[in-house]
Amino acid sequence: VTLSIDYLAAIKQFSKSHFAVNLDEIIPESIDISVEYKDLVSQYSFGDFTLGGGARYMGEQKRLVTKVDASTQNMPEIPSYWAADAMASYKVNKKLNLRLNVYNIFDKEYIETLNNGGGRVRLGQPRSALLTAEFMF
Repeated sequence: VTLSIDYLAAIKQFSKSHFAVNLDEIIPESIDISVEYKDLVSQYSFGDFTLGGGARYMGEQKRLVTKVDASTQNMPEIPSYWAADAMASYKVNKKLNLRLNVYNIFDKEYIETLNNGGGRVRLGQPRSALLTAEFMF
């Protein structure tokens, strides 16, 4: 049994001096950009079979960095979300492995990216699967 836990918390602070233009009217003295990401994956092998699954979490992402009142904006943040994935693999022989990955198994709808004040949104990947064959020579 293999268990892997990844955690990333990134916080970056920018001051107005990072920018080449005068931003006094649109942004505060500094901007905090923070992202929180968690990933938990477990894998179990028995004989030539391997089964695995995992959950990933993306924390809320603030998208509004101006002095404008957030209530007047389309969508000033990306909500947090959880998604789950699964995999199964089979070692056919020394030279061939087959693997099936299923992403977003509960078909959770979430926002992956957002820009233009919420005017352009890219949704996360819906439930999907990928079957691969690995050949070794």
